[in-house]
Amino acid sequence: SAPTGPVSNPKCLTPTKHSCAIQWGPVETSLQNGVMLGYNISYMAGGALKFVVVGDSSVLTKEINGLDVFTEYTFVIRAYNKFGLGNETQITCKSGEGAPSAPPQNLSGVPESSTAISITFGDIPERDQNGKVVYYLVCFYERALGNSTIQCLVVENTRSRREASFDQHSKTITGLKPYTEYVVQVLGHTIKDGVYSDPITVTTAEDGGSRVR
Repeated sequence: SAPTGPVSNPKCLTPTKHSCAIQWGPVETSLQNGVMLGYNISYMAGGALKFVVVGDSSVLTKEINGLDVFTEYTFVIRAYNKFGLGNETQITCKSGEGAPSAPPQNLSGVPESSTAISITFGDIPERDQNGKVVYYLVCFYERALGNSTIQCLVVENTRSRREASFDQHSKTITGLKPYTEYVVQVLGHTIKDGVYSDPITVTTAEDGGSRVR
């Protein structure tokens, strides 16, 4: 008959952004009910049930490739012999982080004074974060001088993933020249820098001026 016991001690090994490696132990000998031939692994991906077969009962690890970034998967492992599949064991693993695949949303800026501008922007859409956004970079340069003079400021991300999407972040850039155009872009950082937003241009106030509140 088919095995009447599950595999033992399933574990998740170190993931990458597109793979999860899983490990397990053999079915207890008294429950194998014959010569073990291998293992069947199933999981849901993209709304479809997928299968991976390990055709050697001595192999107790398998790397599952082609997964989405920073996504949780439940793998169902069953041993089999010539009579069929045994009892299932489940293990949940999460693929690794990657760089954000989209920029922060709704970047805007206004002059605060002749030497400062205020920048606001929203979150990266959750589906494009590809991990925990640790911080944002607000990068700027004087338009007349070009991006060879670019500077970047760090904005720490203190919000959790459970909070409402598209919360506003802000940063004031100081030490600027009066009545001067600055180009500003932002990006998010997980384990790597993500995608720059489209640039905006903000002009500081004339010397001695300030933003009307």
